[in-house]
Amino acid sequence: MTGLIITGHGQFASGLVSALELLIGHQELLAAVDFESGQSWDTLMEHLKDAAGAMQTCDELLILCDMIGGSPYKCAAALTDADPRLTVLYGINLGMALELAIRCRMGLDHNAPALAGEMVATGKAQIGMYRSEPEKSDRKEQEDNLR
Repeated sequence: MTGLIITGHGQFASGLVSALELLIGHQELLAAVDFESGQSWDTLMEHLKDAAGAMQTCDELLILCDMIGGSPYKCAAALTDADPRLTVLYGINLGMALELAIRCRMGLDHNAPALAGEMVATGKAQIGMYRSEPEKSDRKEQEDNLR
């Protein structure tokens, strides 16, 4: 069984958990650890340790970070030395977190490092851009206005 801990700057983690719960309901093995303004590295580290400790029944834990290089990521990465259950995934978005939570809930989470690798591909596939094109009549009108 894999537990999920989401961490990030400001209220990123609690906001992401709130969005997940809106979409799929309460998740037992899901925790949020926010890194608030003025909070110390040591406090963040203790909160992450507490969240991991509360999931002792989990064989594996994925810590989902908002971005690489920030304090939440650095603390999570530092914890991997002390807790072999941990795998850190950074650059998390709602789509990735949703897929992870669903897969964990369904028991499709037997290998956290492999699952994290799959989520990297999922995250890349979910990033894109949409831009509406003006209709031809609008474009003609715009061109006429330029003359």
